[in-house]
Amino acid sequence: MRENVLIVDDNPDALDLLEALLASWDCFPRRAVNGIDALRKMEESNPDMIITDWCMPEMDGLELCRQIRKRPNGDLTYIIILTVNDGEDEVVKALNAGADDYLSKPFNRRELHARMQAGQRIITMAKALNHRNRTLFLKNNRLGNTNQKLTRQATVDELTGLTNFRGAQERLGEYWNLARRHNQSIAVILMDLDHFKDINDHFGHLAGNAVLKEVADTLRKSARAEEVVCRIGGEEFLVLCPGAKAQSAAVGAERFRKAIESHEFFANGSAISITLSAGVAEYRPEMVNLEDLFQTADNAMYEAKHTGRNAVCQAMK
Repeated sequence: MRENVLIVDDNPDALDLLEALLASWDCFPRRAVNGIDALRKMEESNPDMIITDWCMPEMDGLELCRQIRKRPNGDLTYIIILTVNDGEDEVVKALNAGADDYLSKPFNRRELHARMQAGQRIITMAKALNHRNRTLFLKNNRLGNTNQKLTRQATVDELTGLTNFRGAQERLGEYWNLARRHNQSIAVILMDLDHFKDINDHFGHLAGNAVLKEVADTLRKSARAEEVVCRIGGEEFLVLCPGAKAQSAAVGAERFRKAIESHEFFANGSAISITLSAGVAEYRPEMVNLEDLFQTADNAMYEAKHTGRNAVCQAMK
């Protein structure tokens, strides 16, 4: 046996005896003279097994057991108590304090060796189980992180960091259900950048992507706390306005339009002006599904395009 063992006794002769005995079993323990000293030595060596006397000054064996069990991973330390107190009540006290085994003094050497071997088997199994549990925890943690990343990738636009089309559908579906069940309001703002193809054609797609990111940041900064800004494809953006009527959403759309119009964008070092056209629609009871709401906003947006762009159009009831 080569266990990491700590022997604890206030009697030097008892410690010498134990140390010599354990050395004959190819085990070389560390020594402590009482419970307080033992806890200090545990910080240094973190023993797998402790063989301790019961009656000691400053801190006895029972209190040492209690303190060990309070430590992180203290349940992985195997504790054998040696004592002249061998009555049934004493055995119960020792086990209740956290001891794993109990041996009366003067102890039988063969019995101590056998009990240490039994303890070693338990230590080995406990370590294996602890390692397995930790491995499973780390695997589950990695899996959880992977799932979070996949969820984010599935619902967040990679270029702008805004909610993407799938995420917008999920959020809009939640708001839609609330609107239908509880007669709540919901409006949407569908926005499209005007003549954005010209930017890509003239400056290139990398510059166009940089402009799209800046547009997204400008819209995000202009949004109210309850408004959810999404990029649903290309140069098209959607803002979800839970609890809003079309009229108040149109005010919000005008806020977004002005923010984009007044912002100075740059493409390859050249200052450029960008505008957007927006369509606003609100949920109405006669709408059958989300597509009806989206299509109504889409029609309003194209109406804004046809009226000269850089405009907000509110869908008529």
